[in-house]
Amino acid sequence: MFAILISLIFFVIIIFIYNLLFKRNIFRNELNLIRKKNAYKLGQSNNDDLISYLNLIIDDENIKIVKKYFYCLSVIINVRYFIFSATLLFSFITFSQENNITKINSFSGHWGSEESNYYLTINGKDFISYKFVPYEDEDGLISWDKVYSPGIEKFVKKEDNVIVTNYWVDEQKYYVRVKYTLLSDNDLNAEFNGKLNGDFYFKTISYKKVNFK
Repeated sequence: MFAILISLIFFVIIIFIYNLLFKRNIFRNELNLIRKKNAYKLGQSNNDDLISYLNLIIDDENIKIVKKYFYCLSVIINVRYFIFSATLLFSFITFSQENNITKINSFSGHWGSEESNYYLTINGKDFISYKFVPYEDEDGLISWDKVYSPGIEKFVKKEDNVIVTNYWVDEQKYYVRVKYTLLSDNDLNAEFNGKLNGDFYFKTISYKKVNFK
C-alpha cells in the first residue's frame, strides 16, 4: 500500500513538472499570438461554452492550441488537488501505523518462557532476571525463594517495538547483546547474540506475559 502510494505521487509529480515546465510556456506563447489578433473578453464560465466561444473568434488552425492549453491548465489544477489529497492520505496512513506501534509498545511487565527457568521483569529501562527455587521451611511446607540472575543487563536503545540491551556474566565469560522485539501485548521475542567462554553464542527465546497476582 505504501509503495503504491509513493509510486502514484512520484508519477503525478513528474506529469505536473512536465506540464509546468514545457507545455505551459509553449501554449502560453501560442495564445499570446492569438490574443494580439483577437482582443476579446471571455465571460463564459462553462467549459464547453468557453471552447465554443473561442472557436468563433479564432481561426480553425488555432482551435487545437486553445483546447490543448485549456485542458493542460485543468490537468495542472486537478494534479494540485490530487497531490494535496495524496499527502493527506499518506499522513493518515503514517499516523495509523505509528498509532498501531504505540498500542503494542508496552514492554513493561513480567515475562516468562518455557525455554528458560528465569523470568524477566521489564520496568522502563530496568531489566531484572530471576527464578523461583523451592525449599522446605521450618514447618515442612514447600516455599519458593526468589533467586536473581548472576548477570547484569543494561539498556542500550529503543526504536519503535525493539529494545536492545547488553547482558553479561563475568564469572561465566558470558557476554551478549540482547534484542527484544515486542510482537504483541503478550508476546515478546528475545535474540541473544555474543560469546560464551570465548565461543560464538546465539539463542532465541519466546516470552509470554505473565501475571503473578
